[in-house]
Amino acid sequence: MADTDHIDEDYLEVKKVQEGDNSAFDLLMQKHQTTIGKQMRRFSLDSNIVEELTQTVFITAYQSIENYKPLAPFIHWLRRIASRVGYNFWRDEAKKPSTVRLEDWDRPTYADTISVKPDAAHLLDLVLKRLPPKERQVLCMMYLDNMNAKDIAQTMGWTVAMVKMRAYRSRKKLRTLLNDKELGDLLNEYR
Repeated sequence: MADTDHIDEDYLEVKKVQEGDNSAFDLLMQKHQTTIGKQMRRFSLDSNIVEELTQTVFITAYQSIENYKPLAPFIHWLRRIASRVGYNFWRDEAKKPSTVRLEDWDRPTYADTISVKPDAAHLLDLVLKRLPPKERQVLCMMYLDNMNAKDIAQTMGWTVAMVKMRAYRSRKKLRTLLNDKELGDLLNEYR
């Protein structure tokens, strides 16, 4: 068994799941669903997508729980899976052609609606969507999850140098985006 200093309260439930007790996974899911749901909101503001991403995290965790080793708390392992699920969602979304759903066609956009002020989450989402997924992921992990370059590298399977380079490029692109006239007008409207 691994070093017992790192075993957390979830390990007993994890061990039960690894031994075939599926009801123990339900307890783990109930315990961590809110935390993972909050993390997944960073990847989309659409509650249906957040729910789907959260389910994907738990399905992935269940399918690979036999590989979990108690070197760190279970929630760290789960959050790592969540980061990868969210990143994959962004990457897949970036590949899709840009379309407008029919039900959204008649809805006013922020730029069209001077009287409606978007909240900070929508503005952040608007700005971050203009970055490539890897760069968006680095900024979110660094500034929203308060992770350092070493932790991001470990979570994403990148080198520390790659994380630092992506963070630098991301901040540079973000500065350019924030100087964009259209986005600048929107941000000024918000203030």
